[in-house]
Amino acid sequence: MMKTESISAQNRESLRQLRRRLVREQRAVSIRKFFRNKLSVVGMVLVLLMLICAVFAPLITGLLGVDPYTATMQERFQAPSAAHLFGTDNLGRDIFARVLYGAQISMTRVLRAHRTRGNIGYLNRSAV
Repeated sequence: MMKTESISAQNRESLRQLRRRLVREQRAVSIRKFFRNKLSVVGMVLVLLMLICAVFAPLITGLLGVDPYTATMQERFQAPSAAHLFGTDNLGRDIFARVLYGAQISMTRVLRAHRTRGNIGYLNRSAV
């Protein structure tokens, strides 16, 4: 009786090791496939670039010397230039600065939605 329990314990341990190895190998294959697909890499780079711009929006707008909230009626409807990369809107606000600050809001909502989805999946005990 004792011998069969030790064998099954050894088998369980070897099965755990095999599962871990299989998961590791599947993950490596998935990562390789992802990086071979050029469109997925381009998409990842664009999302990372947007995330970096959203995080550093105050720094970027400070370096450019623009404020997304300051309305100057003298600078209404200006075309894109070195001073205003995307131009200005009908109130003279810099559009590029407003896009950067808008990206902050968008990224916050996306991250919050993913966190909520993960919590719901965890509570349902399903893989999300």
